[in-house]
Amino acid sequence: MFKIRRSLLFAPADRPDRVAKAAGLPADVVVVELEDGVAPERKAVAREEAGRAIAEVDFGLREVGLRVNRISTLQGIADILALAAWPRKPDLIIVPKVESAGEVRLYDELLTEMNADSQLLPFIESSRGLQAAGEIAMASPRITSLAFGIADLSTELGCRPAWEPMLFCRASIVSAGALAGNLPDRSALSGYPGRNGSDRGMQASSRHGLQREDLHPPLSTGTCQPGFHPDDRRGRKGAQD
Repeated sequence: MFKIRRSLLFAPADRPDRVAKAAGLPADVVVVELEDGVAPERKAVAREEAGRAIAEVDFGLREVGLRVNRISTLQGIADILALAAWPRKPDLIIVPKVESAGEVRLYDELLTEMNADSQLLPFIESSRGLQAAGEIAMASPRITSLAFGIADLSTELGCRPAWEPMLFCRASIVSAGALAGNLPDRSALSGYPGRNGSDRGMQASSRHGLQREDLHPPLSTGTCQPGFHPDDRRGRKGAQD
């Protein structure tokens, strides 16, 4: 089924008040955050609160996402074990710092063992991940789009986290999505294209084939969503997938 995901709104799992607030805001996906948005000493509490929120909070028509810690870490393993016991699974698993197709296949196999139908959204946040983006995009039928994390990648490359220096990275992600063939709209998460909240940043992202943005308060879904509205051609294609 074709799903419009123009904006992902992140809320730290250890702050149930913020998760509840996010559930009432006009984002297409509310992401319950276990990774960067949660301090190391709060991870265990965050896992408990995340399971409770996903089961009990009324998200309306919004999809519910969960950003886990990387599977190669103890925190990431603990996240997956906690997820397996939750009565309700998230619609979307945000997989951070992906650098190989093998990582994606591991999540796919674990979700299959849980009888979960969650989709996967890999975040490309390193040069190694960027080089493997095509293989990552094709690693699982659970993947419907790719994500581009500008902060870590720009730090690794030693460039500013701005539109022009990162344009080749964005183009690589869009190309990887097109190569996979199973990604509706050939879409890729833009990763802070309009961090300054400007319409110009959103429009530039849309022109270059980027169909999403991830948002962390106080960024506005009202600014983002109109800039990433799918046209009729893309809508028809997605509806057939």
